[in-house]
Amino acid sequence: MSHEYLAGLALRRISSKENPEFRRLLAAQGQADVRRAEGLCWLEGPRLIQQFLLAVKQAKEHPLAPPQWQCDTLVFSEDWLENQASQALWQPLVEELSCLMTHALVMPDRLFARLAETSSPAGLGLLIASGLAHDEPLVESDRALARACETGDGLVLDAIQDPGNLGTLLRTAAAAGTCWVAFTQGSADPFSPKCLRAGLGAQFVLQLFPQQTPEVLVSVLKASGVDLFAADPLLGQSLFAEPVSQRLGRPAALAWVFGQEGRGLSDYWRTQPDIGKVFIPQSSAMESLNVAAAAAVCLFERRRCLTAS
Repeated sequence: MSHEYLAGLALRRISSKENPEFRRLLAAQGQADVRRAEGLCWLEGPRLIQQFLLAVKQAKEHPLAPPQWQCDTLVFSEDWLENQASQALWQPLVEELSCLMTHALVMPDRLFARLAETSSPAGLGLLIASGLAHDEPLVESDRALARACETGDGLVLDAIQDPGNLGTLLRTAAAAGTCWVAFTQGSADPFSPKCLRAGLGAQFVLQLFPQQTPEVLVSVLKASGVDLFAADPLLGQSLFAEPVSQRLGRPAALAWVFGQEGRGLSDYWRTQPDIGKVFIPQSSAMESLNVAAAAAVCLFERRRCLTAS
């Protein structure tokens, strides 16, 4: 089959699981410590790659955007290259990738399947690399978080362990106009394959601050003048009470804190005196809301109050 749409992209075929390039891809796909240490992220499937490329374009237009990710390695399965890449739906994407890359790897479907988490691998993958220093000194991380607070509202996720919930939270935060997200230690990896699928590329439009301690977060956020709210079904006022609505309607930067799926907020956040604590009124038929659903209600209530004020 002719591949004119690949332009000057050089195709290099590999067939062994012992190939060094394949082993690097496999490590980036499955090992969080490798992703964090080397600043790598594996994107599987054309739709997620499309979202990434869109986020890159948007970041170039925004001076305070998250650190720029760069394309590293483009990967095709043999079947996808022969039967999908030239289809009208995907050819523009392949052409765009061809303009960004100089070469791509082509591998048998059985080998590509080892890089996939889904039962039906998409057959197209992209390894990307970031300028984000995952293990940067704490002082630099604190300064970066303080600068992020100047851009707008944020989200603090306290040991959210389920990657699907975490990805949904990131997607919801981005949709609500949130600018940054901080994760306390014990949180799931925001760049794991499952979290990436649930987030649908939100990871690339938000400023992310992993591996934070609650004490440092409170110190930096208070010093930056950020108003803090925590959601807890057992504490505080109704989210829709008038005093809460007035506070949510202030234009100053605000950050929401959400706790772990089963445990909820940790004792540290519950006992902080200056954090506004709210609950979401709900039917007694259910004990509580899923953390991602609760966050959606709170984040968009903040957006509503800002618009109404």
